[in-house]
Amino acid sequence: MSPIIHLYRELHSKPRVPQVSGMSLSSFEPQHLDAWLELFRCSFAQMDPPVRPWTREDFWRLIGSHPWWRQGQAGQLVWFQATGQLIASAILGQVQLKSWKLGTLHWLMVHPRWRRQGVGRMVLRAVEAAAWDQGLRWIRAETHRRWTAAVQFYQKQGYRPATLEGDQLRFHPRANFKG
Repeated sequence: MSPIIHLYRELHSKPRVPQVSGMSLSSFEPQHLDAWLELFRCSFAQMDPPVRPWTREDFWRLIGSHPWWRQGQAGQLVWFQATGQLIASAILGQVQLKSWKLGTLHWLMVHPRWRRQGVGRMVLRAVEAAAWDQGLRWIRAETHRRWTAAVQFYQKQGYRPATLEGDQLRFHPRANFKG
């Protein structure tokens, strides 16, 4: 069994992005990369299994090398700031399947000091709204199956575990997330 679990959600309308006072949504610019890398380090430092901190080279190799990033079609990195600090981020990509396009959510992260305040839901809704604007009606999120808080978060937001087989999704009603 793979340690990675994929969860899917169908969008039926453009999601409303909740607003939180003092927070603003921005798009990624290359000069923001160091702040993103620090958020990555802080967000995943206490995870089990652990995620090693990334370098600039890791980012460009693992994110910037995707066709959707280079072509600018999806490849949007959204983030929220509060008091000028990066506090949350996620990346929207896409996969062209045989008969439809699938939005892919990568590295949704929230700084530990800002967790459990609705920030993760805000970021997720911002990514979903961007996906809707690009004509993407299904979103796939992935996480480690032992990161139970992340799995539960996605499930509360309407995501369901499934396997993509060709162009078809096969949902798993009783998936085991403990790994």
